[in-house]
Amino acid sequence: MYFTRSAARHSYQSKVWSEILVVLDRMSSTLFESSVSSEDASFHLTTCLESSISSDYVRLISKFYGGQVDLFKKNASQIYKIMENLVSQNRINHAEYFMNNVLIVHFDSIPNLEELIHVLIRLCSLVNIESRSLLCKDLISPISCALTNKKLNKKLAEILFDFALAILNLNIIEAPKFALSILSIRDFYPWKQLDKKITLLMQACISYDHIIDDAFCSGLDDLGNILSVINERSKSYATVLRAAHQSALQAILKWSAIINNDTGKPYGKHVYRMGGTMMELIDQQQVNADICSKFVEILQRQIENNDTTYDFHQFHDSFF
Repeated sequence: MYFTRSAARHSYQSKVWSEILVVLDRMSSTLFESSVSSEDASFHLTTCLESSISSDYVRLISKFYGGQVDLFKKNASQIYKIMENLVSQNRINHAEYFMNNVLIVHFDSIPNLEELIHVLIRLCSLVNIESRSLLCKDLISPISCALTNKKLNKKLAEILFDFALAILNLNIIEAPKFALSILSIRDFYPWKQLDKKITLLMQACISYDHIIDDAFCSGLDDLGNILSVINERSKSYATVLRAAHQSALQAILKWSAIINNDTGKPYGKHVYRMGGTMMELIDQQQVNADICSKFVEILQRQIENNDTTYDFHQFHDSFF
C-alpha cells in the first residue's frame, strides 16, 4: 500500500516510477485501497492539492473514493473543496478525476446536492478564461447530464436556475448547450417567481452577440432555443413576458443596426435567430407611441439602405 502510494506520488518524476505504478496497478486494482483509515483517506485528499503531485496519484485517490460510498458520503464536502481548489489552480484534468470517478459514480448517494450546486456555480467564476471550454467538457458536461436525468427536489429549482445562468455567463460557444439542458427540465421551475432571474438570463443570451460563428451547426444556436423556452413559459405566465420585455426590446433595437459597432461586421446568424424569438417576447401591453416610432425608424433605415450589399442569411431576412 505505502509503496503503491509512493509510486503514484512520484510517477511524474521518472519513467521508472511510472512503469512500477503500471505494474502494481495491473497486479491488483484494490492494492491502493487496502487498510486505509478514515483519517488517512482524508489526508490523501489534501495531498492531491500539492502542486508537485502526479496525475497518477490523484487518479488513484479518486478511484479509491469511487469504490467507497460510505467514505464518500462522510467526506463529500472535503471532496467538493478539493475540486474547487484544483480548478482555481487550473488543474481541471485532476478535478475531472473526482467528477467522473467519484461524483458521477455516487451521484444517487450525494448527501447534500444543494451544497454541490453552490460549488459548481463558484467553479464557473473561478476558472481561467483560457480554460472555460475545458471546464465545460470535463466537468459541466457530465454533471449536467446527471442532473437532468435525475428526479430532483423542487426546492433546488432556483439554485439550479442560477447554475444554468452561471454556465451561460462563461460566454463561450460550448456553454449554451449545457445551460439549455438544465433549463429544459420539465415541470420543475417556478417560472412565475423568477422574473428577476429571467431578466438576467435574457441579458446573458444577448451578451453573446459579439461572437462570430456562422457554422451551419453552431453551439450558439442553442441561445435561440433558450429564448424559446422563455417564450413558451411567457404564454402561461404574464410575469415572464413582463420580465423579458425590456431586454427583448433593447436587443431588437441594437441588432437592427445590422453592423456590430464593436466588431465592424454584421451580427452572426445566431443573433438574428435569437432576434426572431425576441420579437415574440415584446409585451404588446407595454408598447407605446415612442416604441412604435422607433420601429418605424428601423424600417425606414432598411428602405434607405436597400442597395447596400451584405452577405446575409435567412435568419436576418426573417428578423426584418
